[in-house]
Amino acid sequence: MPTLHIPRPGETAAQCRERIVRRRKLGAFVLLVGSVGIILLLSYTVFFPMTHFDVTGETRYTKTVLEAAAAVPERTQLLNLETDRVMQNLLRELPYLESAKVQRKLPNTLSVTVQDAKTVLATKVEDGCLILSGKGKVLELTNKKPEGTVSFVMEEPFSAPIGDNIVFHEDNDKNVWTQQVFDAFVAAYEGCAYKSEITALDMKNPYCPTMSYQNRITLYLGSRDSFARQLEFASITINTLDKEDAAKKSKPSKGTLYLNIDEQSFFRRAE
Repeated sequence: MPTLHIPRPGETAAQCRERIVRRRKLGAFVLLVGSVGIILLLSYTVFFPMTHFDVTGETRYTKTVLEAAAAVPERTQLLNLETDRVMQNLLRELPYLESAKVQRKLPNTLSVTVQDAKTVLATKVEDGCLILSGKGKVLELTNKKPEGTVSFVMEEPFSAPIGDNIVFHEDNDKNVWTQQVFDAFVAAYEGCAYKSEITALDMKNPYCPTMSYQNRITLYLGSRDSFARQLEFASITINTLDKEDAAKKSKPSKGTLYLNIDEQSFFRRAE
C-alpha cells in the first residue's frame, strides 16, 4: 500500500514532494556513509589478518630470524600495520642488513625484500675491531680483522653502536662533513679499477685521506669531489713506474704519490 504524504500547513503539494525527496536522499547518504565506515572498520580489524610472511633478497638471515626481528604479532591486520616500524625493527635487530623494504600484499601477506651489507672495512678501536659496511653501518665488533676486509684507519669514533651508522664526531656539523668525505672515499675505493691492490684506507686526517697500494705506495688524495679522478691519475703513474722498474730490472718502487694537486701527480721515492 503506497505511503500517503500529507503537506504541512502552508505547504503546497510540490513543496511536500521536494521535502520528501530531500529526506530520502539524506537517509540514503547516511546509510552509504555508515556502510562504508563499517566496511573500513572491518578491513582494519577483521578482513585482512597477516598469515603469510614472505622474504626475497640476498641475506645471511633465515626467514624465521627475519620474522622474529620484524616483531609483528600473529594475525595483525595488514591495513593497520606500520610498515616503517617493521623496517626499523629489522635494521635495528639484524646489523648485517643494509636495506629492508616492507610491503603489504592483500589479502594476508607481508612481503619483505632485504639486502645484506657488504663487509668492506675493519677499523681498530679500544675494544677490538669494528667491522663496517661501505655505507658506514657498524656490523659487529670482533677480536681480529676478518679475511676479505680492508684495514681502515680513523680517529676513535664518537659513537659506534652495533646496527647503526658510525658517528665520527659529537659536533653534528663536523660529523656530517666527515660522513660526506667517508662516503666519497669508500665510493672511490669501490669503483677503483685496481681495488684488489688497495691494502688500507686511512682517514685519520679527513682533509687529506690516503690509500695504500700493495703496501708500498701511499696515495695522498685531495678534494673529495674528485677522488675517482685522482685514482685514475694514480693508475697511470703507477703503471709508468712499474714499466721503468721492469726495464731497469729493479725492485718495484716504494714511496708516496701525491694526488692532492688538481690534474697532477707527484711521486716521491722512499729513501
